[in-house]
Amino acid sequence: MSIPFSRRFEFKRISRLPQIIRAFIIVLVGAAVIIAVPRVLVSLNSGLQNIALALGGCVAVSGIIAVALLLFATIRSAGHIIEVDETGLNVQREGKDTQSLKWADVSFYEAQESDSFFDIESFTNTDSTPSSCTSDPLGGCIFGLILGLYLIVLDWFIRGSIWRVKFKLKSRRVLNINGYGAQMDELVEQILPRFLPDKRKLPKPVENKAEDSEE
Repeated sequence: MSIPFSRRFEFKRISRLPQIIRAFIIVLVGAAVIIAVPRVLVSLNSGLQNIALALGGCVAVSGIIAVALLLFATIRSAGHIIEVDETGLNVQREGKDTQSLKWADVSFYEAQESDSFFDIESFTNTDSTPSSCTSDPLGGCIFGLILGLYLIVLDWFIRGSIWRVKFKLKSRRVLNINGYGAQMDELVEQILPRFLPDKRKLPKPVENKAEDSEE
């Protein structure tokens, strides 16, 4: 006899503490670079020292911004619990009524990782030519790629994945859930495909305008 499936995912304000700690680590790294450069890199010329100091300042400032945004998100967000079993799921939010759905009533669902609180797309847009590439194509594009890569790594280190899932039911009712971290990864990548096979609605592929114009 198989054991009935049951999982409980809890998302509380305290769950954001590791994210805030990692953001503080970024601030400390930037501050350490600023303090250490004049003492350790005394053999370098002033130009290289200024570049190192600027990089340290950029790291520290980005960490401070991340801390501020995470504290703001922590204050605004209310804790919620998602309970999943073989028949469906229930969502319990602080101060609100419990919402539920049954797997059999789901027409389709959409699962999407939310955008970074650092605007990565503005630096890594490959669909159109960035404005920085118009005046200095090589230097501007290289700077944009390096900055975009830095923000991607920074966002991955601090925040991790955040998912938003939208369920469209046969009754035309819509249920939205969200969460972050390993718990939400498990729900989206393992549990939902198990109970809702072939019901995930994927985003439409972006058309390549350049290829269309050539045709």
